[in-house]
Amino acid sequence: MIQKSDKLLLYALFIGFVFHGTVCFFTFAKTYDAYVHIFFADHYARSWFEPWDNRWYTGFNVTSYPPLVHQLIALLSFVFGLKYAFVFLATVIMQLFIIGAYRFSKLWTTPHVAGYAAIFACFSSSVVEVLHLFGQLPTLMGMACLLNALPEIYRWVRYGKYYRLATALSIMGVGVTSHHVTTIFGVVFFVAPVMGLAVMDCVL
Repeated sequence: MIQKSDKLLLYALFIGFVFHGTVCFFTFAKTYDAYVHIFFADHYARSWFEPWDNRWYTGFNVTSYPPLVHQLIALLSFVFGLKYAFVFLATVIMQLFIIGAYRFSKLWTTPHVAGYAAIFACFSSSVVEVLHLFGQLPTLMGMACLLNALPEIYRWVRYGKYYRLATALSIMGVGVTSHHVTTIFGVVFFVAPVMGLAVMDCVL
């Protein structure tokens, strides 16, 4: 039987898919950074193993920016084209972010309340700004990975399961290859409090 909290998560995923998947079609071209990331993706689509691109600033190293999101857009561009690949990937990443918000919220509150947190995450002003104003898909990917890694860190600290640590590091590794700054700040503002929560739950 599907729990009520899981139904709320499904509602949140549906809302996120419809809302962001639709709005992104009309906003990405006007965002601050979307075409920068599409440019990087175009480079990987043209020459996957060449780190140097001569078309911008008289040439620069494309590996100066974490490459994962750009490479995913490049791969999807063979099916959707570069622009629609960006929109498709943005919709998928938003789904991962909503799941991460739900899992992270469950650490601090009840599953039912976490379901509502997932719904509110769909309309978070900061997330809307990151995606629809700045077009910062790598940042959103980094946040999604961080939020999904935090429950694994909690379970590692509380229950001593080392495979949870391996899972957390793997997910955070994906986040670092998308946007390293998000993970750096996340260690201070998210990982440390979650580890503290796990220690307190062990004691209490």
